Amino acid sequence: MSNIPISEVFYTLQWEWRNTGKPVIFIRFWWCNKRCNFCDTPYAVTDNSEMKQEDLFSIIDEIDKYPSKHIVFTWWEPALFEKQIAEIQNYLSANRYWYTWEIETNGSIELKNYYDQVNVSYKTSNSWVPKYELKALSTKYDYKFVVADEYDFEEVEEIIEEYNLPKENIWLMPLWVTEDSQKNLLVAKYCMEKWYRYCQRTHILLFGNKRWV
Repeated sequence: MSNIPISEVFYTLQWEWRNTGKPVIFIRFWWCNKRCNFCDTPYAVTDNSEMKQEDLFSIIDEIDKYPSKHIVFTWWEPALFEKQIAEIQNYLSANRYWYTWEIETNGSIELKNYYDQVNVSYKTSNSWVPKYELKALSTKYDYKFVVADEYDFEEVEEIIEEYNLPKENIWLMPLWVTEDSQKNLLVAKYCMEKWYRYCQRTHILLFGNKRWV
């Protein structure tokens, strides 16, 4: 049985992607292989005091506190810990068979486990992350790109074309943490033009840039 390096386990709604509005249990891992300049959970990457080495049954005890049967493995970066994820999945599938699975990943690692929903947030140059190979590839996955301004659209289109990503699985999300910096209409209009999906940071809209919401 592996120790599982996590930052937090908490219960909220899924605020982005296809399952927006669904009550979910987030399991946030500690550590990442990409460090974006706009990271909204830097404590899960750089703050050693945030890292907890939990065993499987400690995680199960946390999960059992909440009514949701949908678990989201989230950054940063859960694909680094698929062995530990598999232990959680196997235990719950054997003992609590009704759970469903979702993962949020930067796409730099090929996924081996089964997930009901895969959300790939590829990091473009506006994140200050060097270009990397997209390895999490499937016509069943969703792909999100963060847009800071209109100059990002060209790079997004290049990535979509390079990997032949299905148009109906593309999500664009404006980069903003306050109303003053949002680019909502710019991104929304582009989504309408290109027939992409628009992704709103609903938790920021409702609560501001806060933790555990």
